[in-house]
Amino acid sequence: MEEYGVPDKVHMSDVTCVRLENLIKKHELDYPNARPLFEIEDRGMIDISSEPKPIHTYFVLKSSFGQVSRSKNRRRMKENRGAFLHAGSSMEQRMARGSSVVSMVTASTIKKQKNEQQKKSSVASIIE
Repeated sequence: MEEYGVPDKVHMSDVTCVRLENLIKKHELDYPNARPLFEIEDRGMIDISSEPKPIHTYFVLKSSFGQVSRSKNRRRMKENRGAFLHAGSSMEQRMARGSSVVSMVTASTIKKQKNEQQKKSSVASIIE
């Protein structure tokens, strides 16, 4: 198909076009007021040397599929974040659920205490 394409246009077969049209219909049912996912142009029948008869092909002119997909993912992540933040009524409850957070805070505190002890001992050895 690449050999018979046009620069800066996505060239596709009729099988791919049918799949995209099904995706467009599903999107229109889920989001009736949204813009279409794809704009498709009928290219017509073309002769391809490897095929015994001409094949019906199409061009994809515009696609908002990536934008819609990223938007859905951002919305889902935001909802998940909100569910986590509102699940507990206090910071202690959230920290108790996430023991890794508690252990990270504890490890950080221990490291700070060790550094302070090392500084004190090094200052004491310099004074002596």
